[in-house]
Amino acid sequence: MDVGGELEELRAALAARDALLAARDAEIEELRKQVAKLTETVRELQELLGRNSSNSNKPPSSDPPSAKRLKKKKKPKGRSRGGQKGHRGSHRELLPPEQVDRFEDLYPPECASCWK
Repeated sequence: MDVGGELEELRAALAARDALLAARDAEIEELRKQVAKLTETVRELQELLGRNSSNSNKPPSSDPPSAKRLKKKKKPKGRSRGGQKGHRGSHRELLPPEQVDRFEDLYPPECASCWK
C-alpha cells in the first residue's frame, strides 16, 4: 500500500469538503441577509397597512368603511338640551287678518305615504 497516495487522496477529499462547506456557509450568510431584508420590508408594509386618519396625516375620507371612528365626548355644561327656560325664541309674527289680502289653502298633489 502506498501511504503517500492515500494521504494525498484524503487531503484532496478534505480540501473538496472544505470548499463545499465554505460555499454552504457563504450561501447561508447570503440567505440570512435576505431574510433580514425581507423581514424589514414586511414590517414596513404592515406599518403602511395599519395607517388611517387617526395615526397619520391622511384625511378621514380615505379611511376604509370598516374603520371605527373615535367620537370625542363633550363635557357636560350643566344645562339641558334644547331651548332654555326664559329664552324668548325667534319666530315670525303673524299679521292680523285685516292686513291680509287673501287666504289660500295649499295641499300637496299627492299623499306622501299612500301616493293618492
